[in-house]
Amino acid sequence: MDELGLQGEKIYSPKKENQLFPKEYNKVYINEWKDSLHIESVLNKEITATYKTKRGNKGNHMIYLISDEKALNGDFSLHVDTIFYDKVRFQIKVSIQSEATILKFSRNVLTTPWKPRYPFRGSV
Repeated sequence: MDELGLQGEKIYSPKKENQLFPKEYNKVYINEWKDSLHIESVLNKEITATYKTKRGNKGNHMIYLISDEKALNGDFSLHVDTIFYDKVRFQIKVSIQSEATILKFSRNVLTTPWKPRYPFRGSV
């Protein structure tokens, strides 16, 4: 996680001291099977939100969140950015934002180049 702000209050930021979410607990998990988003916390409480993505009126991408956390209910703007470092390394940055809530997270991905299987007898 890069940043988390709920109802106008910054809960996690790399620059903030005395955070509710220490660095080792700042993980965001996305469950594609259930279309849900999980934020791990220090108090062994997990914030969970189900989501649906859609296209907004202005052609922008929107995400609709449903959660027990009141700040994570409603329509949010969704920005996804991919930064390519070279052929095998890239970073995906995601920002989910409304007027009073912000959730930013990123993931570094390292892909190995595809290697064809070595031909063996009887395979051709």
